[in-house]
Amino acid sequence: GALSGSEKKLCWQAPGGKLEFSTALFPAYRGYSVYPRLALVNHSCQPNCAVEFTFSATLFLLAQNKDSVKPGDELSISYLDASLGSTASSDGVERERRRQLLLPYGFTCKCPLCRGTDGSPGDRR
Repeated sequence: GALSGSEKKLCWQAPGGKLEFSTALFPAYRGYSVYPRLALVNHSCQPNCAVEFTFSATLFLLAQNKDSVKPGDELSISYLDASLGSTASSDGVERERRRQLLLPYGFTCKCPLCRGTDGSPGDRR
């Protein structure tokens, strides 16, 4: 489709095919960056890793604590900015707040915290 005035579309060829990214998915910022390897890390409201950006344009994926990631574990980060006040709670009000904050990402979180205690199966994103 046609791009809006401030929208940018980034495309690149990856081993699995063509990847496309549109800045229309996110609020307007002064800059964007795309990290294809980090894009492989799924979201969880109780992540075992965190992302750290440096002023030298370096990105680190850090384990939350020394025992939080074991060989074979899925790596997860929270897509939510901690400064937005989202808390890791299974309380219905907090679950709904996280659901609303994740809407622009185009999926419904089905991590254990968001599933609550009902034990319903679901894939993580």
